[in-house]
Amino acid sequence: MNPLGTVSGDRAQRQAALDPTRSFLVQAPAGSGKTELLIQRYLRLLAVVREPEEVLAITFTRKAAAEMRSRVLEALARARQGLCPEAEHLRLGYELAREVVARDAQRGWGLAEQPERLRVGTIDSLNAWLAGRTPLSAGTAAQRRVSEAPDELYAEAARGLLEFLGEEGETAAQLRCLLEHCDNRAERLVQLVADMLARRDQWLRHTGPGLAGDAQRAGLEAALERLVEIHLAEAAQRLPADCHELLAGLLARAAARRRAAGETQPLPWAGSEGFPQPVAAELPRWRSLAATLLTGRGDWRKPGGIDRRLGFPPDAGEDKRAMQAVLERCAADEALRAALRDVRSLPDPRYSDGQWEVLRSLLALLPLAVALLQEVFRRRGCSDFSQVAAEALQGLAAEEAPGDLALIMDHRLSHLLLDEYQDTSRSQYDLLCRLTAGWEPGDGRSVFLVGDPMQSIYRFREAEVGIYLQTREQGLGGLPLEFLRLATNYRADPALVDWCNRVFPRLLPGSDEPRSGAVSYAASIAARGPEAGAGVHWHLHALGDRDAEAADVVLAIREALARWPDGRIGILVRSRAHAAHIAPRLRREGIAFTAPDLERLAD
Repeated sequence: MNPLGTVSGDRAQRQAALDPTRSFLVQAPAGSGKTELLIQRYLRLLAVVREPEEVLAITFTRKAAAEMRSRVLEALARARQGLCPEAEHLRLGYELAREVVARDAQRGWGLAEQPERLRVGTIDSLNAWLAGRTPLSAGTAAQRRVSEAPDELYAEAARGLLEFLGEEGETAAQLRCLLEHCDNRAERLVQLVADMLARRDQWLRHTGPGLAGDAQRAGLEAALERLVEIHLAEAAQRLPADCHELLAGLLARAAARRRAAGETQPLPWAGSEGFPQPVAAELPRWRSLAATLLTGRGDWRKPGGIDRRLGFPPDAGEDKRAMQAVLERCAADEALRAALRDVRSLPDPRYSDGQWEVLRSLLALLPLAVALLQEVFRRRGCSDFSQVAAEALQGLAAEEAPGDLALIMDHRLSHLLLDEYQDTSRSQYDLLCRLTAGWEPGDGRSVFLVGDPMQSIYRFREAEVGIYLQTREQGLGGLPLEFLRLATNYRADPALVDWCNRVFPRLLPGSDEPRSGAVSYAASIAARGPEAGAGVHWHLHALGDRDAEAADVVLAIREALARWPDGRIGILVRSRAHAAHIAPRLRREGIAFTAPDLERLAD
């Protein structure tokens, strides 16, 4: 095994990343030692600042923040005691920690007695810190407690919205429109509005007076059109190019035969010429293509499914055989199947008048619901994390007119580090831009962002991997960042790394697409030596044979425990139902296990 730091591939990037005079965006894939790099950067910065509070390290979870703080404190404790670690990859951190200890003594920081001066925390804790120091003149309520169960507050505000139904005017008419859309079920409308309030940081900037007119409709429809065309381009790229014209002819003739047979439903391929371009106007033909190649469940259609219903009766033998050949050729391409399945679910790029009326009413009423929620917060003396984040942004004010808090932060903050940048939301990006407003290269301040777009998992809370791609190209706000990419994987066996390098380029897009958040695969290099038996192994069973599956799982676990008695084994299942046969089998075999989170991976 090669110890961390001995693989030359990333050495130059890791050395550059410790330069306190430069700002970086670092792409650090799984197993690349990014936490150690963050700690080394943090220690390097502590050794050059006047006060430790000038360096701020932000993570997304309390666990990650606690781990980073603990490892920094451990490094400083070893440095004070002169305990140089044996592991080669920890020695650089030890030397950097010795410099911090010397700086601590020189400046009289007292970090051993006051470790809280090390500013390592979550982005939520940063928001709370900022909101708590917002000047009262900003009109915030920083002393409110953050509710642990805000759902009832959202529901109370949503019910308050219904009280306007008894009034005259446009607000009541808009409410009636939404209520009719909800089949006149008031509680359903309340629940939908409450759910929206829980995610108001995602949409609030898109609502308000004057934002529900023709211009807003055109803007939203343009966004829909871009979304459609991104997915169509992906399908066109995945579909073999030499099949395009063949499919165009086959589908056009199939549509003609269906029309001749008396079919009355729309046939997008009837009378068409050539293969469709990946543009929104051609969406009907793309949907029809996907419906021909895939079943209703989204699986590849079997050759026997190419029949009269699709326009391939027995007397169309040559066309039928050609279509079956296309299916056989494509059947192994799971990425193409996924792309065509997405095509079938794409929305129309234009709203109907009825759809727009509902959406227009919603866009107009949501700000009122937010105002009612503010009143609920005031009356209950509490808040939620979204409100705290909004107050933090309000305290920092706009870049062109910074508030008092922004001036305080500008004085106290010189270096910013952020982990898991690929999971940054738009509001969090705005916070980072305002914290660093006015920073310029070479002025003694720096930004260090670390992430991996291939590991983005928080889209449900408005995390936009497109922000990562945008920052890579344009910098953070007005501050340019140098891009570094780490490629060495110190954790996984070469067999697993090689398997990923072979498989994932076929599953992920060929290029990055910031607008949709699509990211391409970046290959890794294994630092470890190979180990016998390691790699990816498939054990296939007939659909529904859960007992055989559970027996194979237990056998694989026993073999792994025999080979690695001190190793840890993970079993991933999609739902509780998939673990129903495995867990009892493990108990019967006397294999101890824990299962704290038997939830669907999709959640």
